[in-house]
Parts: sequence; C-alpha cells; structure tokens
Amino acid sequence: MNHHVLNTALAYLEKNLDPKMLYHNVDHTRDVYEATKNIAAAEGVTDHDLELLLMAAAYHDTGFCHTYQGHEEEGVRLFKTHFPQVPLGDLQVIEELILATKVSHIPQNQLEEIIRDADLDYLGREDFPVISENLYDELRGLNKISSKKAWHKVQLNFLKNHHYYTAYSRTHRAPGKAKNLESILLTP
Repeated sequence: MNHHVLNTALAYLEKNLDPKMLYHNVDHTRDVYEATKNIAAAEGVTDHDLELLLMAAAYHDTGFCHTYQGHEEEGVRLFKTHFPQVPLGDLQVIEELILATKVSHIPQNQLEEIIRDADLDYLGREDFPVISENLYDELRGLNKISSKKAWHKVQLNFLKNHHYYTAYSRTHRAPGKAKNLESILLTP
C-alpha cells in the first residue's frame, strides 16, 4: 500500500504543483519519505506504525498544490479524498502526523518526532547548501522573501532555534547542522 500511496502523491504533485515550488516538490517528498524510513528503522518503528508514518510522509506537502498557508490541512484533505478506504483510526493518526509537520508544532509522540526530523533532515546534511538555495529561490519566486540578506537572517534564526527530536537525528544530523550553521555565520 505504501508504494501506491507514494506514487499517487508524487503523480499528484507532478500534475498540480506550481513550477515555482523549487523546494516543496517531488524531490522533497521523496527525500522526506526516505528519511522517514531511515529514522523509523533506527528508532525501532516497524509494521503498522511504519506504514502510517510513510503514508503521512508521502502526503505531508501535497497541499502545496492548492495553498501555501494551511497546506498541511489541505494535504490531510487530499489524503482522505484519495484514500477513503483507510480505516478511521488510521486516518486520524495520519492526519495528526501530517499536521505535526507544521513548523510551530511540538511533537507529542515518537511518530511525530520521526516525521518532524525527516522533514528537516537536510538541515544536517552535506547537500544543505543546494537544498537551502532551492528554498530561497522558491520563496523569492513567490514574493515571500525580499532579498538574500533577509533570507540569510531567517535561515540563521531557524537553524539556531531548531533541534532534532530522535536519537538518530541528534547523532547523525545535529553535528552536520552545527557545521551548516557555522558556514552561514561565516557568510558575509
């Protein structure tokens, strides 16, 4: 079922996403899906919980096809529309997981911690500069940020205030995130 859900989400994004979405796109969804698998495995999450996590990861940004603000709620609506056969209890968990990807959300359980860390996995990776530039280009293209200087300030504050929740991400991504933060601090 997971591959079907992922393929449905990716096809929906490819068909409906604004080309200006240079960060929140098919590549990001694939990336978060893979990071979710890796973190969940390291954290010992398997079977049904893993299935629910992966379904949420596949749909977590599909709402961007229709709205920027409130895209998480739209992603929940799209999942429920595309997969009405999913049992109500599972739908509720998937909804909570998608909504947990909101930047302001504080995770309430292990599954929410995993999807939050997966969504921002790139912050601690070597491909951070390229992915970060894609986010900047997306925000500029949508007139949500005015300049490179403003972006630099936003990114600096975001990295300073962000922390990973899972042991896996604290071990494998936090050191890289510290290096990425340092490189931003050294940028004129």
